[in-house]
Amino acid sequence: MEDKGGDGNSRARGDGSAVSLRSHSRRLTVCPISRHPGLLTTLERLLANAHYKVTAVRQDPNQSLNRHPGKSSNHDHGSLPHASVFVLDGNSLNPLEAEALIEGIRAQYPKASLLVVKETARDDKVFPYLRLGVKGVVRYADAEKDLVDAVKIVASGDYWIQRKQLVRFVDWLLAAPPRQGPMGRRGPLSRREREVFVSILSGLTNKEIASALNISERTVKFHVSHLLQKLGAHRRTDLIANQYQLWPAFS
Repeated sequence: MEDKGGDGNSRARGDGSAVSLRSHSRRLTVCPISRHPGLLTTLERLLANAHYKVTAVRQDPNQSLNRHPGKSSNHDHGSLPHASVFVLDGNSLNPLEAEALIEGIRAQYPKASLLVVKETARDDKVFPYLRLGVKGVVRYADAEKDLVDAVKIVASGDYWIQRKQLVRFVDWLLAAPPRQGPMGRRGPLSRREREVFVSILSGLTNKEIASALNISERTVKFHVSHLLQKLGAHRRTDLIANQYQLWPAFS
């Protein structure tokens, strides 16, 4: 993944090459969710200009969800419209609402990607969302220039955050005291295992990890095997999912 300066986010895949999904734009359905009509209108405009199919949902103060625009009809979390990517307004949700909404989306549409727009991209504001399965965060100030690219990136399965922030997120997960569970007895990760773990989260293949770390592909497989064992996962795709289950997202 590539780094951008300041609060900017990554706009590249794990192999460092930019992703172009223009050919898929018209097939991609995006559902922005917010309590604020002005922000919802802005998100709709930005996404519609990229030729996405947009189904916006307004969350009213009593937590029912209304499709927008047009006639309003109440929706609970179990009847959200189908979408490839959900864009959530993080500042319009309190922590409990955010966690419930994200868990509801993941339960109903497990293949959907999640993106959050917020006022800040500070670690303490971003990590709880990543822990819940959100793939990236876009600041309000950056939405005009970054939202469309961020949607493309998370839809492809990658993260829209700086690689350095992703590394800090892994350290945050591993440093947190585990709750009761099969990973409660995990051993500490070596420096190399952490590097491999971060590379996996960045979307790199074993061959790409070997090249990036200047080690053999066989050595990469060795480290991946140890990661699976230490973190109680059966497949590499389960590594971060298993981490999510151990610690509360918002405290």
